[in-house]
Amino acid sequence: MEYDNLHTMLRLSDLLRTESRKAASAEALQLVHYDIINYIDRCNRYSDTPTALVDYLGLTKGTVSQTVSLLVKKRILQKKPDQKDLRISHLQLTEKGHQVLKNIRQTLQLTADRLYCSATYKKALDTVLKEMAWQLQEEKDKKPYGLCKTCRYNTQKTEDTYYCTLLDATLSATDTDKICREHQYST
Repeated sequence: MEYDNLHTMLRLSDLLRTESRKAASAEALQLVHYDIINYIDRCNRYSDTPTALVDYLGLTKGTVSQTVSLLVKKRILQKKPDQKDLRISHLQLTEKGHQVLKNIRQTLQLTADRLYCSATYKKALDTVLKEMAWQLQEEKDKKPYGLCKTCRYNTQKTEDTYYCTLLDATLSATDTDKICREHQYST
């Protein structure tokens, strides 16, 4: 990759992070708070744990623990014990958390809407960015954390029902649009 392309991608990333930081700040949150609640909203029930946050965001256990505690205190997140293993906590957005995230996303969507020239350009850019992210994750031996619907373990049973052969779990169509930490791209 040419340095000019890399510089452009890094600059775009910086600009988008700045916009995200501003949108989070308008809700009295820091950028890391937004990153966490955005992930929790987008992940499935097998990936909504503090451990998954550490892995997905590349943060330390201490940072995740302190940040989750703060978001629970602010009533943005709630922790629920796993029904089978009480050592595991699952994180969920509260009603307030959903509203805060909606507000931030609306602000960021206004920025995103200004970036795309056409639907064709947006689709091509989306494809290229996903491919680049997949390649970097693969190279760095990171879990892909992809959407269930693109996973090799996902099979469609009926029009509205899917099945994860890895986790031995029935999934809804909504579930398949969620991020999973066990995701493996189809080959």
